Amino acid sequence: MSNQLNVDTATLARSVAFLVDRVGSKDIVLGSAFLIDSDKAATCAHLVHPYLDKPQALKLFFPAGQEIRGVKKVISHPQFERRGKTGVVSKPELAHGSRVRANDAAVLVLDKGLRQLSDTEKRTLVSQLTVAIPNLSHGLSGTLAEIDLFLIVQTITAARKSGRIVLTDSRNNPIAGIICQGSLVTHAFFGNLYNEAAFYQIVEKKCNGNFYFEANGGADLDDDREITRPTEMLLLEAHRRLEETDEMMQSLGGAEMIYGKSVKALDLDLLPDEVEEVSKRLWHVLDGTIAVNDLWLYVDFDDYYVCKALLELVKTRQIEEITLNSGPMETGEHSVLAPNLVLGVDAPLAASDELLSLSVEPTYGLPRMRKGKLLGNLNRDDPSHMLHDMRLSPQAEGSPILKAGQVVAIHCGAMPYAREVQSKEGNLQQMIWIEAIIDCLRQLDPGEIQAPTSGQNTIATLVNFQLSNTAGCHDIANINCPKCGAANLCSAESCSSCGQRFFKPSFQRRRSNWAVGTYIAAVILLIGCIFLPHSISRATSYPNSSFHAVAKPDWVHVLIRTASNGAHGPQVYTLKSGDGVDESTPLHFYITPEADCYLYLIDKSKLDADSLVVYPSAPGQDAQIRAGGIVEIPERSNQAIKTSDQDSVLLIACKSKLNFMTNGEHADDIFRRADEFLGIDLFAPPVEIPLSELTGQADQSTVNETVYIRRLIKDGHKSQ
Repeated sequence: MSNQLNVDTATLARSVAFLVDRVGSKDIVLGSAFLIDSDKAATCAHLVHPYLDKPQALKLFFPAGQEIRGVKKVISHPQFERRGKTGVVSKPELAHGSRVRANDAAVLVLDKGLRQLSDTEKRTLVSQLTVAIPNLSHGLSGTLAEIDLFLIVQTITAARKSGRIVLTDSRNNPIAGIICQGSLVTHAFFGNLYNEAAFYQIVEKKCNGNFYFEANGGADLDDDREITRPTEMLLLEAHRRLEETDEMMQSLGGAEMIYGKSVKALDLDLLPDEVEEVSKRLWHVLDGTIAVNDLWLYVDFDDYYVCKALLELVKTRQIEEITLNSGPMETGEHSVLAPNLVLGVDAPLAASDELLSLSVEPTYGLPRMRKGKLLGNLNRDDPSHMLHDMRLSPQAEGSPILKAGQVVAIHCGAMPYAREVQSKEGNLQQMIWIEAIIDCLRQLDPGEIQAPTSGQNTIATLVNFQLSNTAGCHDIANINCPKCGAANLCSAESCSSCGQRFFKPSFQRRRSNWAVGTYIAAVILLIGCIFLPHSISRATSYPNSSFHAVAKPDWVHVLIRTASNGAHGPQVYTLKSGDGVDESTPLHFYITPEADCYLYLIDKSKLDADSLVVYPSAPGQDAQIRAGGIVEIPERSNQAIKTSDQDSVLLIACKSKLNFMTNGEHADDIFRRADEFLGIDLFAPPVEIPLSELTGQADQSTVNETVYIRRLIKDGHKSQ
């Protein structure tokens, strides 16, 4: 399994394809995929989840060999977004929205060619993949092809309406948002851009999809910065930039023109001050494979400034036009079979390891290579979800990330960190370890698994491969807290010192016939709160408060084990962070407190079920547990707690007894409050809050007492 590939990167690029929705009036590129077998490819689950029961709507296009393959079957990771049966929708054409998704991996079983679809089949598939605009009691909706965006903004601000204008693609997937408050446009978001730059880019891209206005749809923002220009001035400036951008695009040779470097080093002394910053950022991505029209996705500037900087770089002869006339189609190399990329399943990974991202340019499949570093894991004890520092385009989601010639991860998109975190840390991108691919392959039917061949990285050997303890990454990414400045040492999700959350995970589910979601090429999840009107995050955030803090030091140590009958009798497994449990799985909890305290374990088998206090086992039996003592739940070894795959199990520890044992309604109330403090995040760290905030009752005897809350199981997965 550790054989190295003795081929160059250009050859490897033949195995990278664009994942395409083929049933609309024009193809929509959803992302990327790469071959792991002659008839199987790997990609991100969030790209293909809407197509689980309609794989015929997909195709893979391999630009290096000009080959097209159909898709017979979509296998999403068994634990992908298990928190709700998602109504994930298709990818928008222009941008994508950041989100942290657990187990974001999928495998595609491929056809040799494309199955022909009738016009009726295509219309049906398009209808199924189109999102219904939500019912609006007060609002405006329509298509931008018929109503000018300027007129929409002027109408809403003149009427002093407050809410959000959501711009969508042709399938009603949100791609941009404009927030109005009274007579002002206060915020705007589009891709990786914010406020004025985002508004100007919306105009410059001439978005012609659909829109709707949601009255009173506020913004959940990571800072309080607003657009400073009056609306009239904003519209005038946007119109001016649009005209000048069109002229500059023509001077550059058109939106599809590609530029590359003509000198080794950038000379800033030759450039005007106003384009220095954008020129520095462009210099890192001008590799001769990216069209002018797409460069804004790699830098935090709109097309106006991108074109302005390119013209100055051309004038000073630091860049030159690139003509793609010597690619594989010219040389005949497209006849060479694409190799199956080798998965480095036993490769040890560590923070600062050098990585190579491999994606392709759409015309000839020329390799787009980005070198960068592995930053570490998103959370401790979870070797699968990792961060890297290579900024890639939205179309590169699902592409392979390599170390020493082997695939070690799938690129999953930008991390949704708050703006202050991104500005301090730079490019923060997420990827998932390729063990997730193996979990997908294990769902294949026996006939879909080829027989092992000596010396080859076959599907059969992957399915049966046993991972070593040293495989994957076990280093936590250190993220500097924008609030207190501390370096985080236990989780890249929140600050271990002050409890500040760095992002709020957002997961998708259906609400009536309204399904939302899609990936915007951006750096913050908070965009999702504006673009996705039905975000269901229940996380309670107190960024300016001192009472919602990560418990440090931790109050308890917890071990969770499950037993199953194997071929040789009962087998006991210790659940690691993120492990899933099926319905009726017997669980045992072993809890060791670090200080004297009372312990309570509450289980809620379903959202509409009553909360059950499973420890202590009877009212009046709660006794103080001494530090260092071991509490086994259930208390007899021949018993077990059998869970549902929708279970949430919470642990509460406190210095005083909690009097909710005899009142089921009160237990429900306690569970609800504790669950809200932890939020929807599977990996939420344990927190300390005032006891009164949990019980909802003020008591002078416990006014200064805090209580510890920890999630043990969330929707059939082990948490921390």
